[in-house]
Amino acid sequence: MTKLFSFSLGIGSKNNDDQWLEVYYPQPLANIDADTSAQLITAVSIAGI
Repeated sequence: MTKLFSFSLGIGSKNNDDQWLEVYYPQPLANIDADTSAQLITAVSIAGI
C-alpha cells in the first residue's frame, strides 16, 4: 500500500495570462497514517484527479 507523506487542497488566483499568482493551503496534512492515505488515494482516484 502507498503511504502519503503529505496532502493538501488549496485555493488560488491567476492573472490575465492564466499564470498562478498564489495558492493558499488552509490545513495541510503531514505524516499521514496508512488508513487516511488509503482513503485519500481512493477519493482522488474516484474524482479523476
